Amino acid sequence: MRKYFILFILSAIIQFGCNPYSDDNYLYNPPDTYVNLMVEGWGAYVTGDFDIAIEAFQSAADRDATKPEPYLGLGWSYARTPNLESAKANFSKTLAFSDFDDELGDTLLAETYAGMAYVFMAEENCESAIEYSQNVIGLNPTFQMRYDVSINIDRLELMELICNFNLHSISEAYLMAKDMGGEFTTVFQQINGQATVEHIDNTELTGEHKGILQEVFEDVNEDCVYDSLETFTDANNNNLWDIVNESYFLIYVESVLLCSETPDSVYSVLSIDEGTNTFYFQENPIIPNEDTIIANYYYVEDYGLFLNELLAILSSLNN
Repeated sequence: MRKYFILFILSAIIQFGCNPYSDDNYLYNPPDTYVNLMVEGWGAYVTGDFDIAIEAFQSAADRDATKPEPYLGLGWSYARTPNLESAKANFSKTLAFSDFDDELGDTLLAETYAGMAYVFMAEENCESAIEYSQNVIGLNPTFQMRYDVSINIDRLELMELICNFNLHSISEAYLMAKDMGGEFTTVFQQINGQATVEHIDNTELTGEHKGILQEVFEDVNEDCVYDSLETFTDANNNNLWDIVNESYFLIYVESVLLCSETPDSVYSVLSIDEGTNTFYFQENPIIPNEDTIIANYYYVEDYGLFLNELLAILSSLNN
């Protein structure tokens, strides 16, 4: 009897072992392990099969919910579909679980911040887009995403440039465009120009001053006071030196200093009134109201023409 039982078992093993429906397909198709699902997800992302990528990344997340990279993949895949809310939700999960991945470290954070920057840009939330882009640059000034050659430091800087333009932060947009190779024919530099100091409501408390451009004169006496024998630009075209220069429109103020060449006489530039001849600066000591200061700045004579040139340069950089 035992002999027949053994023969039965051997027969069964042979029968099921040779059955075409036996579960040995794993020899030819990799099992759905976390690692294989991640490889599948990123492979699908690279080829633009974002629905397949989402399915693979979600399966990977189901196998290990504390791993941050599946959420990174989901974030980028949803961003490409585009499903911006799902993208943000998964990028947020990536950040929440980032401490569980010591291997990727700053790479994971940089790719997540870049994703958030692009999502906020798509939502026209430029303030947040710039904030996250700056986070990427702070982590890696030569950033390049591992699985997407189009996501790199150059594209992030271009995104910031576009955002600054949309936010009317023209000084920042101009400086970024110039750094990225833009050549301007409408912008001129003025070294050792003059400006009149004007106190504002909180000058005594905060040290914040207002500056108003004067017509530039050659300060032969080096006293920051125009003398009738000194030459001047006559920007206003009236054959008179004017204390208010109404023909120069500020793009960027590089530095402000007192007439005295002392180390403590350099002031911090806070902002400019876009498209005007006024700017704001801060520091101590307080400068007397209506005193003259020295300013190094960039200006235009036709602000509308400058904006058109900036827009044209922005468009060329975006191609």
